[in-house]
Amino acid sequence: VMYWASKPQEKLVDFMTAYDDYANSGVTLSNDAGDVILSVVKPHEYMVPGGKVIPPHIHYRYEIGEGMFSEIKTVNI
Repeated sequence: VMYWASKPQEKLVDFMTAYDDYANSGVTLSNDAGDVILSVVKPHEYMVPGGKVIPPHIHYRYEIGEGMFSEIKTVNI
């Protein structure tokens, strides 16, 4: 499973700044039941063009075959 989230911020920022260098991300394996623990610092909300504020969330994809991954999934936190 590969996952990524916005970085923690002290103020509201745009989406490019929120993700910046993708430092709040990782790759991990699930157990035999498909459960996984994602280790991130709690992400911050950010603003997209048009002024909408997106609440904190984590994106992830999982491998469905060698070199093939699922669509991007999102979990709000």
